Amino acid sequence: MWHGLNMWWCETAPGSPAGTGAGRDGCSSRFPRGVTAFGAATTRRSLAGRPEAPFTPTLAARPGEVVQIDTTCRGRDVQAVWTISELADLFHEWVIARRKTRSHDALRSPFLPGMALSPNEVYAMLVSRTVYLPVCLGGDDYIELLPVEWWKINNYGITLDYRTYDCRELGSYRRQPSGVDTKGDLWEVHHDPYDLSHVWVRDTRAGGWITVLWTRLGTVSAPFAGFTWRHARAVLAAKGADDTDEDAIAVVIDDLLTRAESGPDRRSAARTKAETAVSALPPARREPEPEPETDQA
Repeated sequence: MWHGLNMWWCETAPGSPAGTGAGRDGCSSRFPRGVTAFGAATTRRSLAGRPEAPFTPTLAARPGEVVQIDTTCRGRDVQAVWTISELADLFHEWVIARRKTRSHDALRSPFLPGMALSPNEVYAMLVSRTVYLPVCLGGDDYIELLPVEWWKINNYGITLDYRTYDCRELGSYRRQPSGVDTKGDLWEVHHDPYDLSHVWVRDTRAGGWITVLWTRLGTVSAPFAGFTWRHARAVLAAKGADDTDEDAIAVVIDDLLTRAESGPDRRSAARTKAETAVSALPPARREPEPEPETDQA
C-alpha cells in the first residue's frame, strides 16, 4: 500500500519485512513503529532496482510554492493531471461537501444516543447550548474579509475598473513579481465595495498591508460606493460620452454627491408639492338647482 508521496510498502503480513522507497520525505517515524508493533520489520529498498535517491525536502516547501516531485516511478511520459495547490483545493472541497456533512458513528449526543451525527450537526448542537463567543476584529481582520482581486503593479500604479490607485510605497514593487506563483506573480488587492477611495495591497516582502489611495480622490467631495461609480458610468453612456474616462466619471460622481448632500431645491420642491396637492383635490360638488314653482289650480 502507499504512504506519503514516494513510499512503497510491501508484504505487511506479521513476521514479513516491509520495504520503503528511496525517498524518506514522506516517511514519518510513526509508521515504522506501527509496522513493528504488528510484528513486521522495515527495510529501505530502491524502486525497480535503482540506487537510492538523495533526500529531497519536498514537504518542507513554503505555502503556495510549486514543488518538483519525482514521478518516474509511475512510468515514462506520464503528465501530472493536477498541481499540488489544485489537489489541496479539491481536498478542502471534499472536506466541506462530504466529510463535514456525513454522519459518523463515533459522533453521538447524550440527548440522542441512538443517532449518528455529522460534524456540522455536532457543531450546531454545541453552539446552540453554549452560544457564540463574540470576538472583536482588528484592522487587519477587517481587511482580510474584504473582496480580493489579483492585479499587476504598473509604473502608474494599479488599475481597478477604470480607477487608478497609486502611492509612494509602491515604488520598489512596480513591474515586480509578488512571489505568489499560484496566482501568476500578481499582487493581492483588497477593496471595500462601499468605499472605493482606497485599496489595500498585501506586502509579501515586508509583511502587512499598503494603503493605496485613488489618484482622483481630490476631485470628489466624499467617499463613494461601487454602485455610485457604476451609476456615473451609466450617466455618461446615456449622454454618448466615454464611460471609461476616469476624469469624466469623477466629475459626475462629485456632482451626484454634492446634490445628495445639499438636498433638492426647496422652492422647486414646494412648487411641485403644491401642484401635486391641487391635482389631488376632488372636484367641487355643485348643489342641485331648485325647480321653479308652478301654480296649481
